[in-house]
Amino acid sequence: MQVENFIIRHRHTGWILPAAASGQSATSVTLADPRHAPPRLFRTGARARRALTYWLKGWGGVETGTDEDAFGNKVQVQIGVTYLPDASRRREDMEVVPVTVDLPLLEWEKSIG
Repeated sequence: MQVENFIIRHRHTGWILPAAASGQSATSVTLADPRHAPPRLFRTGARARRALTYWLKGWGGVETGTDEDAFGNKVQVQIGVTYLPDASRRREDMEVVPVTVDLPLLEWEKSIG
């Protein structure tokens, strides 16, 4: 079974925006050689373009503050995101491209032809 997805790729080097490691911010990843890192897959081109927009803003960091919960306890809350610009990230250097992932059929799928 073939499934169409989209990836983000650097036009000149062919390097891709890789999948972020667990706990890693998607804006903190750097371009990687596709032979050595799995690409971040997007189900639609629109989602890939939206992710590219945020990645192009730079390295994102969460701003936190404190608030009180319903019981009066102090809790830490997210109040925003701050981006540290990266001049090497330029929209004109990047592209969203479709890729086809070839998934093997499951046993029950084989039986229905």
